[in-house]
Amino acid sequence: LGLFLRVPFLRFIGLDSPRHWRQTVCLHRAPASMFKIAFLILTLFIAGCNGSSGGSSSQSSESVTATELSPENFTADRQSLIEGETTTIRWNIADAANVSISPDIGSVSATGEQDVSPSTTTEYTLNATVQGEPVQGMLTIEVRPFAAVQLVANVTSGDAPLSVRFTPVADSATAINRYFWDFAGDGGPEDGGLGIDANGFDRLSFGARSYDVTGRDITFTYEEPGTYNPRVRVWDEAGNQAESTVQIIVGNAPPTAFLRASPTSGQAPLSVTFDADASDNEGSVALYEWDFNGDGVYDDSSTTDRITFVYETPGSFQVGVRMTDSQGAVAELAPIHMQVNASASAVPDVSLRTNLRSPVGTGPLTVNFRATARDPSRSDLVLWEWDFDGDNIIDSTEERSASFTYERVGNFYPRLRVTNADGAIGTDILNIRVDADHSLVVAEGAINPERGETSNIAVSLNGTTSVSLEIEDRNGVSVNTLWPTQERPTGEYTVSWDGRAGDGSVLDPSDYYAVLRFVDNDGVESTVDYRTTTGGKIFYPSGWPSGCRGTDRGVDCGLLQVSENELEPFNNNPTVFSFSNPNNARMTAYMTVIGSEDLAFASFFRSRLMPPDDYSITWFGEGTTGKFLERFRSGGYLPAIYGLTASDNAIFLSNQTELGALTAEPAIVFPAGSNNTSKSVMTFDLSRLANIVLTIDNMETGVEVLRRRFPNIAAGTNRTIEWDGRGNNGEFVQPGGYRLSLTATDRFGQTTLPSRAVQRIEY
Repeated sequence: LGLFLRVPFLRFIGLDSPRHWRQTVCLHRAPASMFKIAFLILTLFIAGCNGSSGGSSSQSSESVTATELSPENFTADRQSLIEGETTTIRWNIADAANVSISPDIGSVSATGEQDVSPSTTTEYTLNATVQGEPVQGMLTIEVRPFAAVQLVANVTSGDAPLSVRFTPVADSATAINRYFWDFAGDGGPEDGGLGIDANGFDRLSFGARSYDVTGRDITFTYEEPGTYNPRVRVWDEAGNQAESTVQIIVGNAPPTAFLRASPTSGQAPLSVTFDADASDNEGSVALYEWDFNGDGVYDDSSTTDRITFVYETPGSFQVGVRMTDSQGAVAELAPIHMQVNASASAVPDVSLRTNLRSPVGTGPLTVNFRATARDPSRSDLVLWEWDFDGDNIIDSTEERSASFTYERVGNFYPRLRVTNADGAIGTDILNIRVDADHSLVVAEGAINPERGETSNIAVSLNGTTSVSLEIEDRNGVSVNTLWPTQERPTGEYTVSWDGRAGDGSVLDPSDYYAVLRFVDNDGVESTVDYRTTTGGKIFYPSGWPSGCRGTDRGVDCGLLQVSENELEPFNNNPTVFSFSNPNNARMTAYMTVIGSEDLAFASFFRSRLMPPDDYSITWFGEGTTGKFLERFRSGGYLPAIYGLTASDNAIFLSNQTELGALTAEPAIVFPAGSNNTSKSVMTFDLSRLANIVLTIDNMETGVEVLRRRFPNIAAGTNRTIEWDGRGNNGEFVQPGGYRLSLTATDRFGQTTLPSRAVQRIEY
């Protein structure tokens, strides 16, 4: 001990003063500190023995881990800035050599300071050696924008009509309270801060304003093909603006058709009328080109979907049509079952009809067929052969009428073949399309997988298809496949999800979505995903159980209650806003004033994912910047809490870390004293192991004076950390009121809402 516990060594491990002793014990726990000392002494002792043993030694190939510096050795006056502001980085490492800081801030020595003004949040890394051993310090300077927004689209390409769900992800040092939208990127009649026309924005279809104040998701449908550059512009409370755009490429979907021929059999020369029954999303089809004999050469063209052709010679002919819409999209239809048979002699004349008003129906689809047939030679009709699904297998020999249920989804070409006593055969063919009406219902929209909770997803399949059921994250990336792709029949199914990824690991707390994908018998892929058709409804928790304020129809609003206690910040007696959220929703909460609800004097959180539960907000009278708000002589401050509902297929994982019950004692701290009022003791509850970050703001200036990280704080009640009244620079802070904020970041990287308390510093 006499050899190793020299002042430089004590300084190196952060124990060179009584104050450092107190902080180290507080941050790292006494046993860990003693273990650290013992380990370093043992390491040096072993190294000394190895060096004097006289034997040869080989250099270790293992990498050397740098010792982490104490926060006081590498700090900044302010670690939270608004863009354009400057802070001073300070470092002090006794006996240090080879000191460097990245990103490069210029020449550095063992002790120094440097003003920096990063444009974005930046992590500075200090590397040095002390007595030949590497040491390292990390310092993050958070930079908040005046106003910023990123426009996120759930899809960026597809054929028209294309529905796109837009999400504005906004940030501001104060509060965003205006969202202007330009969906086509071509301007509009509303002034979003830069004028109208080319710089203007669209008039929204909801609300009385020309802008949105909530930052809700908005779904817009692009009816016409083209390349669009939709944009959103935001204003914050201070009038700062920002804009974001994204490119949407809308393709031209080709025409679709149901091809029918009448008659499909008869004696040559045979006159056949073809009807394409076509449709196109832009309107009518511009050109039809017809191949009457299946040789790949188009024999005729028309501008309408009906044409007549005469088959002069006997034979069997495949029929096809090529359709081009007004914007050049082409579709070819040549179903192998659509065949015309021209015979050398007379054959029965067959006409097939159904009970359907349209050739399209939802599966399982029951079709009643009725046929009329006559024979020109007056021969008896002796055989009726029905092939309902076009697989060349005879399904029925009923005369004149039959019934069939189509279980599968896709296009089918039912055929009736009638034979007379002489062996002559007449046919007729139809085209029937069976659509799926698959659906899913999420029974439990919020679960905690760490408690073994599961969500049951009820799936209804209307028609046999090749289908899969997946869970996707908010970016559309599959995180678990509950049903691998396979053919499943019509029926009702229930599938459970336990909130885990495909590898069995618990997923991060966030919003996830059940998505059904299926492929019909023509190979056409479709998706059941309600994110563009449901959700986004606004609701306000209300103080009146019987009604909701300004709520979209069909949404429960929940209750809001405000504590009646007097606001005494320095007696740990704040105002509490307790509210219930009955929906999966993105919640926003801020403090405004009566009559000016667009203004946000204090922002608590914005667009935060919250499952149904009871919540509370604690307010000490401070504004968004951390300063005390002014006292209103009339009217008063008003809590504004609203939510935007999630889509019907959303599942929220509620396994968030919880930090609460924060108190700070005593009410007044005298840092220079020596009794039990010389330091702040913060007590809180923590639901799981997490890293705690303490930030302290001066409530007169709003300036952050301290940011300190406490790693790996164990879960439990009445956890404590301490503050000795010193700021980032190691000096005692000025007397006055201070806001203490605690957040916890867990293993998922999720950060809790701040828990806050206030204290006064006096000397």
